[in-house]
Amino acid sequence: MFLDVKGAFDHVSANQLLSICKELELPIAFTQWVATFMSNRKIQLSFNGQTQEKVKIETGIPQGSPISPILFMLYLRNICRLETEGAYTLSYADDFAITVTLNSAKANCKKLEGIARKLMSKAK
Repeated sequence: MFLDVKGAFDHVSANQLLSICKELELPIAFTQWVATFMSNRKIQLSFNGQTQEKVKIETGIPQGSPISPILFMLYLRNICRLETEGAYTLSYADDFAITVTLNSAKANCKKLEGIARKLMSKAK
């Protein structure tokens, strides 16, 4: 089963990410750095010579930074942890592949459907 998290980096909550860092007992200096990295950010859009005023960004991880994919994987850590045996997850940034290896295609589909339901529930 292949999954793509739509608008992945744009929807990361700084507070939730910092809670995850604390839960994982990551070094305090790193957690403080993440807090600083995700704070005091603004965006300004410009189209056809028209430039809007800068607007504060409350959520999301900056795209284009080398640390952003790592922070995103930390953020999704609990959602992607599968509680069922025989299921394996491979991921790159916001793209995931979940595989199962059972005795029949029907059993594989049933297992993947159950995993998909659990993931959708966790994601909400």
